[in-house]
Amino acid sequence: MSNTALSSSYTHSTWIRNLLHENNDLIVHCKSKDQDMGYYRVHPTGSYNLLVDAEYGELFWCHLWQGPSFKHHQVFRVRDGNVWEAREDGIYLSGIQSFEHLGQPVFVYGWDVPLNLSRASSFGFFWFGSNNTNLE
Repeated sequence: MSNTALSSSYTHSTWIRNLLHENNDLIVHCKSKDQDMGYYRVHPTGSYNLLVDAEYGELFWCHLWQGPSFKHHQVFRVRDGNVWEAREDGIYLSGIQSFEHLGQPVFVYGWDVPLNLSRASSFGFFWFGSNNTNLE
């Protein structure tokens, strides 16, 4: 019998895929108020899987930097079960658990665009409270 079969807790899984052009790596840094998941370099066609213990239900933010110079940046809140795609023109949501969509990836964030000007607010993903403005 495996140890995973005996585990009483489960994890939330969120994927971030690098669909940038060749030689454009992606730097990913996800964190919550209490946990810092570290920095990861994801090569083109690669993915980063954010696994969070569901028992804690923490709110996570992910920062993405687009290579090769890493001058383009975006930060956003992640939800369980979503699949995010970093592309040349911005960040798309392709696995949408929170609302019904036709299965096509949805453009949500442009690189270097402030969150309040992004398309995310129309999907209900934009969430900024007075206690949540410090993302770093």
